[in-house]
Amino acid sequence: MLDTVMVFLEEFNARKNIQPHEMKWLLMETDAMRDVVKNLNKLNYIAGAIVIDGKVEAFSIGGRLGEKTVTVHVEKANSNIRGLYPAINNEFCKHLDESITYVNREEDMGITNLRKAKLSYKPVELVEKYIVKSIK
Repeated sequence: MLDTVMVFLEEFNARKNIQPHEMKWLLMETDAMRDVVKNLNKLNYIAGAIVIDGKVEAFSIGGRLGEKTVTVHVEKANSNIRGLYPAINNEFCKHLDESITYVNREEDMGITNLRKAKLSYKPVELVEKYIVKSIK
């Protein structure tokens, strides 16, 4: 699975209009994804993918948060294929353990379209995120 996901990520990244100053973040994210996919079992994460014509075109990775919740840490899809983001979300959730009641979709990072997409799932609760810094 690692090879096919990494090929997908390379193609996904190539389609993005990345500014030079953003490239280091993209490379760090890609390295992190490689580590996560290699260690899915050790991390006790759940993963799913949509494969079209033998190619990964979308994938999702999450992990349990308590007894009734799963947190979706990563969700990527080929945006050239209409409806693929909702499809990977739907398929990922359909294959979760029956004990899972809630899906935490994490933050929207202030990205308007991402926030709109996440709100379209009609969340039960929104929690404001804070950053805690040590003061010395």
